[in-house]
Amino acid sequence: MNRFAFPIVLVLAACGANAPVAEAPASPTTTAAAAPPPVAESEPKAAPPEEPPPAPAPPPADPEPEKCDAGWVCLKVSLDSRKVEKRETKLLGDPKIETTWSKNSDGRPATFDAFSKGAVEVTLRRKPANKNEVVLKPPKGGEIVVDRRDGTVDDFTHIGVIAAEKDGAFLLDIKYSR
Repeated sequence: MNRFAFPIVLVLAACGANAPVAEAPASPTTTAAAAPPPVAESEPKAAPPEEPPPAPAPPPADPEPEKCDAGWVCLKVSLDSRKVEKRETKLLGDPKIETTWSKNSDGRPATFDAFSKGAVEVTLRRKPANKNEVVLKPPKGGEIVVDRRDGTVDDFTHIGVIAAEKDGAFLLDIKYSR
C-alpha cells in the first residue's frame, strides 16, 4: 500500500458530509410501479367489444278512461233519434275525447254553445213529491229527459255536467252535488 494514501482517506473522512463520496454503481432493479413498456405502433390495439344500441322505449300505453262509478251518470244522446244510452266510462281522461265543456245547473239552464249542430241546454228540473229530472233541449227544439232521480234539496242542490261531442252525438257526464 502506498504510504500517502492513508492520510488522504483521513482527510476525506475529516471533511465529513460536505465532500462527495464515490459510491459503487447501483444495480438496476424493477418495481411494481414501473411504467409498462411502450406499445409498438405496428401492433393493432384490440377494439373494445361493441355493445348493441339500446332498444327503443316502448310507446306509452294510451291511458284508460275511468269507469263511470257511483255518483256519476254517463250518457250518450243521439239528438236526431232522441235516443239516450248509458256509457261505461267518464269523459275526463278519455284519450278519444279531444275537448270537453263543463257547466252547472241549479235549476237554471246551462247552455253548451260549442256543439256543432247548435246550442244545447241542460237543466235540473225539480218536480213535486221530490222527483227530479235532468232535461236536455236540443237545437231543433223539444226536450229529452236524460235522467230521473228522487231527492230533496238536502240530498242535492245542483248538478255538474261535463259534455263533449263525438260522431254527432252529445256525450254528457252528470254529477249530483250539494
